Amino acid sequence: MQKISGAQAQIDAQLDGIRLVASAFAGSWLHHSNPSDRLPKVFSKLAISCDDAISEFERQRVATGDTFTLACKSGCDYCCRQFVVATPMEVFALVAWLKENRTPSEIDQIRQRANSYLELFLDNDPSLLNYPCPVLEGGMCQGYGGRPFICRGYHSFNLEACEKKYEKGDSSTTIPFNRPAYLTAAYMRISVAARIADLKYPSAQVFLGPALAVVLRLDDGLERWLKGENLFSGLEFKGST
Repeated sequence: MQKISGAQAQIDAQLDGIRLVASAFAGSWLHHSNPSDRLPKVFSKLAISCDDAISEFERQRVATGDTFTLACKSGCDYCCRQFVVATPMEVFALVAWLKENRTPSEIDQIRQRANSYLELFLDNDPSLLNYPCPVLEGGMCQGYGGRPFICRGYHSFNLEACEKKYEKGDSSTTIPFNRPAYLTAAYMRISVAARIADLKYPSAQVFLGPALAVVLRLDDGLERWLKGENLFSGLEFKGST
């Protein structure tokens, strides 16, 4: 049996804690007497927990003497042109955030882009392999404050590697990143999805782009989903990561 270092054991314990927190909050949300009203508060607490854990893993990385620095900067949007997987909780929370923080005109533009994304997705159009997220505009995320967990965990230590992999299509290129920081976001999403599935709600994980189109068309989408309606049929992500 391979011996686990003290540092790795600490990281594993922290990630286990993240799983437990995400599962507990998702369960409390879905068991709440009014989950629709409760959603923004629950998601906000999870997002803060996610951001804090990512920051802590970055602090730990730097403390070890690692000299990598984040290459991500305003206007860099390579990761925003990849398929993003989210839970229904995150999709509904993002739309709620947009409605609180963006004008009707801005939301209408996002809706139009989401509808185009949905059409391409249903047609299995290959152009989606490098298609921008509907919330992306001018290289900037219009829903940054309400972005899904995995978007909080995406990062890179090498911009040239991102360009080579995503712009030039070199699939052999490896993006250097802080693995525990990324896993924080991934495990948070997976744990929320597992709780959703355990409680028999439909579509525990979905593709964000087309799912946004569905939710932005409906005023009562969250209520209908909570009643068991599968709003995201055909848009589900079947994997685990």
